[in-house]
Amino acid sequence: MSSSPPLAVRRLGHEGMEPMLRAIVHAFGEDASPEMITGWSRILERDRTFEIVDGAQVVGGGSIYTFGLSIPGRADVPVGGLTAVGVLPTHRRRGALRGLIAEVFADGIARGESLSVLWASEGPIYGRFGYGMATLRGTIVVPRDRVRFTPPVPDVGHIRLLTVAEALDALPSVWEAAAALTPGFFGRSQAWWRDEVLDDAEWRRSGAGPRFIPAIEVDGVIRGYAFYRMRSDWDHLGARNTLEVREVVAPDPAVELALWRFLADQDLVSTLKAHNVNVDTPLFHRVDDPRRLGLTVGDGMWLRILDLPAALAQRSWATDDDLVLQVTDDLVPANAGTWRLTVRDGTASVVRTDAAPDLALGIAELGAMHLGGTRASQLARAGRISAADPAAIVRLDALHAVDRQPGCPAGF
Repeated sequence: MSSSPPLAVRRLGHEGMEPMLRAIVHAFGEDASPEMITGWSRILERDRTFEIVDGAQVVGGGSIYTFGLSIPGRADVPVGGLTAVGVLPTHRRRGALRGLIAEVFADGIARGESLSVLWASEGPIYGRFGYGMATLRGTIVVPRDRVRFTPPVPDVGHIRLLTVAEALDALPSVWEAAAALTPGFFGRSQAWWRDEVLDDAEWRRSGAGPRFIPAIEVDGVIRGYAFYRMRSDWDHLGARNTLEVREVVAPDPAVELALWRFLADQDLVSTLKAHNVNVDTPLFHRVDDPRRLGLTVGDGMWLRILDLPAALAQRSWATDDDLVLQVTDDLVPANAGTWRLTVRDGTASVVRTDAAPDLALGIAELGAMHLGGTRASQLARAGRISAADPAAIVRLDALHAVDRQPGCPAGF
């Protein structure tokens, strides 16, 4: 254990973002180009960005995005999205992350945000701070010629490639329509679409080709879109290229399937690869050999409840019930204690109580269930929720039930 003093965390200083960003990018084993610094600086919110410092040296940092999150029953709950977290390898194990998380929680609570969310670079990092795994994400790696649809996917409209200007105008409404149906989508401002989503600078490509935007138009209206790049690989036998899918977004499953058919029909492609696929995508049940999709599942968005009564009151619930929850939370003591959750007509009231608890769980488990993607019964089988009467677990499952598995086709 190092005897060096803990590092300090402060809001972004007068030096600007460059020293912090260079330290964070270094922590990920990369080099920060001037274009990358400029790109990040356009998106990160200065008043929600923190530096980790060792004396006068900036050795890391982290930032919070402000956006609305789609939760059951609502598409725009204000949350803080933690991102760009890193510290130089020379300054690990000195309390940097713990100090940063304390600032992040205090900042979110002061702004009235009930939730903090993130996509983790490594799974073990954030569970100890009360974040629960709230969504799953799928990865598909499949030989293109093994994607065969049964029955064949029909045309549902006209497909064409959009320019950036067309995409900036048309795609936000598609994203918002999908968010209204699927918990786990985060809001994208016009600036975010322009400077983050649709920016196609060389440093964003990771060695692949330019981004293309196929979209399906029905009666003159864009109903769904995809982003993809081609990673070139040719040998003496010809093309062995990989088509890398970055997003497929369509509120209508028929449009989504038509987009997947278009992507799988591309010439000069050996392999189709896609990340952040919703695990209940209709694609898995429409191909004739789903095994060949090579679907693997991992953690997606992690969610941390900052204000328990507010968070539970914000979402809708599937059944009426009355349960008493004993909740532990070592980092936000206001959440800890025994709470009565009463749901009537899909709306919850949450008050403290001295009644005997029906269930005992931690704040991370409550966060994992919040979007409906993790069931209480799963956590109970894993030994992370306890109940004197097993029927209480079944009732908690029923309360959290959602029509569509939560997920998001993009991280932040």
